[in-house]
Amino acid sequence: MQAQKAALIWALVLGCQKPESAQDAIARSRGTLIDQVNEAGAGVPFYTAKTLNPTWDPTQPIVQMPDAEWVDQNAKKHDRSLFLGRTSVVAFMFTSCSGFCPFVVQELKKVAKATSGSNVQYVVFTVDPEFDTPERLKAFAEAHQVDQKNWHFLRGSAVKSLIQDTLASQVMARPIANGRDFVHAGHFYIIDDMARLRGILNGTEISVSTQARNLIQRLPPAL
Repeated sequence: MQAQKAALIWALVLGCQKPESAQDAIARSRGTLIDQVNEAGAGVPFYTAKTLNPTWDPTQPIVQMPDAEWVDQNAKKHDRSLFLGRTSVVAFMFTSCSGFCPFVVQELKKVAKATSGSNVQYVVFTVDPEFDTPERLKAFAEAHQVDQKNWHFLRGSAVKSLIQDTLASQVMARPIANGRDFVHAGHFYIIDDMARLRGILNGTEISVSTQARNLIQRLPPAL
């Protein structure tokens, strides 16, 4: 019953309007490369570029945050240096989403509560940068009662490349009669203080806040 419920929630990742069947969601989830499991006892892995296979050898090509320009909800500019010196939990959304995105933000707030007191920031990229201005991002954050002290809601033209090329995931605009709709994954990505990917968590999991806290606690301390 719990697996079926999770699958139904996960189905909403594929669009805020029309969920797929539980059976199809389960089948697709099992076949998704980014649903990796961090192996207990082996330390926190890195992830190989393009294939996202867990690896404990950082000398080979691994996934890192790209050098790109972003603008946050306060119209402040950022680049890759935002991800240096602090652990980051990264997620994706768009402000006009009426279905899954608000749920993702609420789950990320639970992660923030579970990791409070740590040197952690929470970075949410919009998949609709053409529409989501800094003003819209700030209004979205305020509407969902986000404590913006350690949060960045970012927009930028490189978001599609970040999702598809760096994180080997997907994002796609889907035409609808009234409004805007996008297909995108609901994962949380744990980025270490050197801008390297160290964990991929399913944002729909009931225990995701505990998983995030445990993974972040296992990361080596900042130098």
